[in-house]
Amino acid sequence: MRWFPLLPLAYAGGLAALYRGNYEYIRATVIGARVRDREGALPVVGRLQPWLPFQHHELAAEVIALRASGEVVDQDVVNALSSGRRGKRFTPVSDHLHSRLRPRLQRLIPDDSAFDETFDRFEILIAVLMVDQRTQASPNADEAWTGPWIPDGFSGRVTWRDRYARGDRRLERQMYLELKRRQNSWEPLIAGLFDGSVERALAAFEEYLPSIEHDRNRH
Repeated sequence: MRWFPLLPLAYAGGLAALYRGNYEYIRATVIGARVRDREGALPVVGRLQPWLPFQHHELAAEVIALRASGEVVDQDVVNALSSGRRGKRFTPVSDHLHSRLRPRLQRLIPDDSAFDETFDRFEILIAVLMVDQRTQASPNADEAWTGPWIPDGFSGRVTWRDRYARGDRRLERQMYLELKRRQNSWEPLIAGLFDGSVERALAAFEEYLPSIEHDRNRH
């Protein structure tokens, strides 16, 4: 649970920065800034996997998501979730962050649809950066892992929000095609994300896209 406070802090600042197009802030706070784990120091992005604090406590993630949405959670609700009589959310931690941060960013992003898209774009960007950092930490799959473990990305709220979109209409595909089209003029690269490398950014997206598609099909 020590990693949980990092999530709302990083998400709040990152959403505001992304909405304003301030990718330099995102680079400074999730790549430049570092945290220390038992195995050593690593970029903040390596600990922004929403499920990380709840990987052994799935029910707790469901409860905080329901409470953040305004629902009263009593023992009957908990029992229903535990027994399977009530369905669980696909992305409860992301849903919790979305609900909690929405009123706090209302003045900056007054339009709900703009907030939703900004939130989804931020989660996709963070997930792809996570993939890239993992690759940089262990570029050869045949070598033993050295240094702090980094997750291989994650699937955020866009997984189910875009479930009826097809092909290039899906947001992660739009971002990927935007990168392919703009190459070195893509704003995240100009700001120094992926060390400004088109090849690294493309490789990270190409590893991430099949995994989010797999998760979407499971839902």
